[in-house]
Amino acid sequence: MGTRSRLRTLDSPCIHRMEMVDDFITADVGKGIGGLDASVGFETERPENVGVAINDTLFFFTFLVNDRTSMADAIAMGTVAAVGACGGPVIPFRGGRIDATGPGRAGVCEPETDIKTTLSEFAASGFNQQDAIGLTACGHTMGGVRHSNFPQIVPESAVSPNNQDGRVTFDESTEAFDDRVVQDYISGTGSGGGPLVTTTNKTVQSDLRLYSSDGNKTMKSLGSSKDQFSSACADLMARMLDTVPRGVSLTPLIQPSDVKPTNVLLSLATNGTLTLSGKIRYMDKAASVPAPQSLDIALKGRNGQTTIPSLKITTNLTADTGTGLYGPTHSYPFTIGFPAGSGLSALVVQGKNFALQDSIFVDAASSSVEPGLAAFATSFKVLPYTIKVTVAVG
Repeated sequence: MGTRSRLRTLDSPCIHRMEMVDDFITADVGKGIGGLDASVGFETERPENVGVAINDTLFFFTFLVNDRTSMADAIAMGTVAAVGACGGPVIPFRGGRIDATGPGRAGVCEPETDIKTTLSEFAASGFNQQDAIGLTACGHTMGGVRHSNFPQIVPESAVSPNNQDGRVTFDESTEAFDDRVVQDYISGTGSGGGPLVTTTNKTVQSDLRLYSSDGNKTMKSLGSSKDQFSSACADLMARMLDTVPRGVSLTPLIQPSDVKPTNVLLSLATNGTLTLSGKIRYMDKAASVPAPQSLDIALKGRNGQTTIPSLKITTNLTADTGTGLYGPTHSYPFTIGFPAGSGLSALVVQGKNFALQDSIFVDAASSSVEPGLAAFATSFKVLPYTIKVTVAVG
């Protein structure tokens, strides 16, 4: 089945997005079970999950999981970020997924799976024939299949000193989210739709069986324009992300704020004053007001009253810029000193309150990391460090 992440390992950040397919496809919407619930973490020993892609991705996302963010939400957000980072559409995102405590039902098809069974598995997950074709094509706009994982698909002749796993890509623009794989399939040029179409082993031509199952009607529709491909993929992937077990309620659509404090630090001076420093990230979202030369910020004390009146912070609109999924970003650095006695409860940016507290905080300026006792894994070495932390208590 062409949508499977196990057909590739992590060739680039773009590939993170596909682990959610293996997680989602075990859903049975009629019974209200499965979906995007991180159950794939319990399924990596299954024969269909060959390769390291799933384990590598879940390890990467482990550092994002906390008491407010589930692994399932991390997988979903990783999909949104990876698709956007590779030039794809913005996929609507909602939170609130709950992690499974065990594996889901069997249901991830193999390249050898017949078309009737493949469509049946998609139908159980709430996706019809057209959806199944579209989702597979969207998934195969990037990545590839490796001889080391699937010798029945990719011949040994693909292995070379510069391609030791014998990787064959789905199209030539392997790290760009575009409609190239669809165009190649329709025209029979380039990659021809990828190795799951062109392999000489007819038993594993799973993409060819799926794409042609409706007489290529869906593939021709997807290839009618770049906008059509992009919007169809955004819709299908959003539906997949929102497929969750019965009883799980997702949040309303989450949109990024146009302004957000970042890298905020609070430090205490010996003269009894506090200093708040950091940056304000301004995002030029679609249809939003372009980034201004300056922003207004203010501080509220512990009593909720304004203690530092509005100040203007500026940016270099040419130099202090970045890119994001939702639009260009601009950075406005700030440093504000104020009496410790007044305390701190909020930073106000362009009239928006961002809650802060000064009851207890780490004084990063007075803390350090140096060789010593504690051991931390860095890269593939274990190096000893001592962390000296200064904590201020109000």
